[in-house]
Amino acid sequence: MKTAVMFSGQGAQHPGMMRDIFEQYPTARGIFDKGSALLGKDIYELSMNATQEELDRTENTQPCLLTCELAAFHVYQELGLPCDASLGFSLGEWTALAAAEAADEPDIIAFIAKRAAAMQRAVPAGEGGMAAILGKDAQFVTELCQSIGDVYPSNYNCPGNITVSGTACAIDKVLEEAAVQEFMASKVAISIPSHCPLMLPAAEELHQAIQGLALREPQKQFVMNATGISTRDIHIIR
Repeated sequence: MKTAVMFSGQGAQHPGMMRDIFEQYPTARGIFDKGSALLGKDIYELSMNATQEELDRTENTQPCLLTCELAAFHVYQELGLPCDASLGFSLGEWTALAAAEAADEPDIIAFIAKRAAAMQRAVPAGEGGMAAILGKDAQFVTELCQSIGDVYPSNYNCPGNITVSGTACAIDKVLEEAAVQEFMASKVAISIPSHCPLMLPAAEELHQAIQGLALREPQKQFVMNATGISTRDIHIIR
């Protein structure tokens, strides 16, 4: 039997995350220390003691969540648990790259700081967001977004669970429609509209930076977000 390790993306963060692991395992503390030194800010303090609002700001969320996931994976390895393949959603895909030994952790941490800043610049905090729609199919969600405008289907998580991204005003309209039409929808804890055309300025800014990121062939199977396929081809991964 083979084991895959999966890492989550933005929206999973909460103040105090990893506190028990941090207190129990020196390995985890070491990763927090390295991340803080690289980024010039106290990742532990932000992860443990920031307010939810502070932690939900993308420039804080991404470095904190990445560091927590790296620390958790190091503890996982220390416990002798297997990892034959890695995958992760959105931000978690970067932790999966480290788990697959396709990139060095300091390089990934530094890149994520650039990524978070670029994404927040593309749509300032408070001007965009995301919401999860439950119990509706892709056609319904697509038509809903088209009728509202400035909001897009962004994550097809599973049948009956689709995330939409857009301007803050459009997201509020999605929630209003949910109340009127009696379907389930809730905001995602994120300060930007990820995975939609509003992030194109960030994509353009990061395109050149990612060309310079040192990547090597993964030592484990690596499963891509965009395609769902497993690959070791660094050109496809890049």
